[in-house]
Amino acid sequence: MQKQAVLLLALVVAGSVPAIAAVDMTVPRDIDAASPPSFATDDSMLVPLDSINSQTTYQCIYVRNDTVFCALQAGEVHYRNRLTGAMTNSFAMQSGASAISVCAFGDSVCVSRLSSPEKCEVYTLNGTYVRTFQPSGGQQVRGLDWDGSCFWATHYTGSELEIYLMTPDGNVVKTLTRSGGVQSTIARDLVVDRMYPNRLWTSPNTSAPHTVMYVAFDTSANTFTPLVEFPTGIATYMSGLGWYEDQVDGGQLYVSCFNNAKIWRYKVHDPVVTQGRYLICYSDYLEPDSTLGVRLRALGDSIVYMDVRNYTPTLGELTPYDAVLSFSDYTYDDSTAMGNVLADYVDAGGGVVLGHFSFSTGWGIGGRIMTGNYATISKGANTHSNTTMGWYNPAHPIMDGVSSVGEYFAGGSNFITTDSVARWADGRPYVGVSANMKVVGVNSYPGVVTQPGRTGDWALVFHNALAYVAGMTGVKEGPGRVPLGLELFAGPNPATRNVHISYSAERPGAATVGIYDANGRLVRTLDAGRSAGETRRATWDLSDESGRPVARGIYFCRLSAGSRSLSRKLVVQR
Repeated sequence: MQKQAVLLLALVVAGSVPAIAAVDMTVPRDIDAASPPSFATDDSMLVPLDSINSQTTYQCIYVRNDTVFCALQAGEVHYRNRLTGAMTNSFAMQSGASAISVCAFGDSVCVSRLSSPEKCEVYTLNGTYVRTFQPSGGQQVRGLDWDGSCFWATHYTGSELEIYLMTPDGNVVKTLTRSGGVQSTIARDLVVDRMYPNRLWTSPNTSAPHTVMYVAFDTSANTFTPLVEFPTGIATYMSGLGWYEDQVDGGQLYVSCFNNAKIWRYKVHDPVVTQGRYLICYSDYLEPDSTLGVRLRALGDSIVYMDVRNYTPTLGELTPYDAVLSFSDYTYDDSTAMGNVLADYVDAGGGVVLGHFSFSTGWGIGGRIMTGNYATISKGANTHSNTTMGWYNPAHPIMDGVSSVGEYFAGGSNFITTDSVARWADGRPYVGVSANMKVVGVNSYPGVVTQPGRTGDWALVFHNALAYVAGMTGVKEGPGRVPLGLELFAGPNPATRNVHISYSAERPGAATVGIYDANGRLVRTLDAGRSAGETRRATWDLSDESGRPVARGIYFCRLSAGSRSLSRKLVVQR
């Protein structure tokens, strides 16, 4: 369904200014690339939401987490808070040239400059100059986005617009040419759509009516097709585009204008709340987007990355997610603190998956997550050797659809938990579930260091493990399996008025249903009584204990019965 903007709202949204972390929401570039894109199923739209004051005009922008990276024509880069517009950092370009595009990637920032030929300058997140490169074919660099392995940019040949992909050293690996659709001679900026595979957005013109363009692409055929232009309602042309996604407003475009000191926010896709939304905390050289991330998104998961080499997240940063995966190929910032906050997250109703080298004696994780009812697999030596999956429990949900797996990076560890799910053929542990059933250890490395030995359904195991600890899979009866014995249903989701809840606890005893906010604080107790297998019901009218309406955002409905608990994420929309 396509909707056009009629009225533009200008609301300044208040919020806090978090520290910048090297986290990317990247795109599954090669998913379904062999098939022609399907245009009919998109829900693309352009609905104005609000804006922030930027105090100046920007050539291009890039959005990552709560930071908007802004390229200034005067040869500067500004960092602004996505919620308030406040400037949080800035630096001048080493060349002093006019900045025309900006893109954060990993722990760096890439800025293209208006020169002949056009080149890109790379800086650390703190603004320290690192190096300069240029596209291998001498292309213009108008607009920049990063997909986890390549930059996307545009070039005008004199008659047609081209979209190309280049590596971080400037090697152009693909050039896409137009196949049908509306001809465009310019793209001030572009951003790849993170919700729909094979889609991107551009700012295609400098004349009225000022629009943004929704574009399909096919990296197998090396073509792109403009699908539709949406008028923005702004009286000047678009100069920068940034992408953001959450479960309240769905897919969003941030838009800067060449003659307007505001950054506007538009809704372009409805939120998707049926898939898992997972945080991957990696202590590795790059985010695992080209290895694990692209595969998880192909399975319907929503992924956010957090680099924990030099940072330990707070509990409040973990609780908005259905589950958290943590792995390493590098030392953690603080392995004990990292393990403790993951255990705190489990205590608050979350679920954790640990991947290798978390089980390494050199780069392993510590703290409470490796002890007691959280423990799954012990630490061991890094015994690198090719192996394949041996024994496994086919009745367990984590092994659903899994037929074969190969791996090179696995630790010489042992099971701590009695609930082992799979072993490698050489006897090393592969998958184990903790006693509290909220932590899964997967003795397999999902990161960017590739090996031919990593084959088969390895990513499906991580997907199933995340869904399992998030409570999104059923528990199949199997040898040695103790059923969870809890059922919890809550809807509609998203909710605008009332949430209807039904639950049951198989074992007799006290059972409580409560609503918690994203920081783990109790908002409302809905039902507290005894349950002995019967289904009980409750209704939440979206208010707190004092009867005041809660703000829109993410909440959790949690059923607690004895030592067991089960949570369901809820999205409140107003």
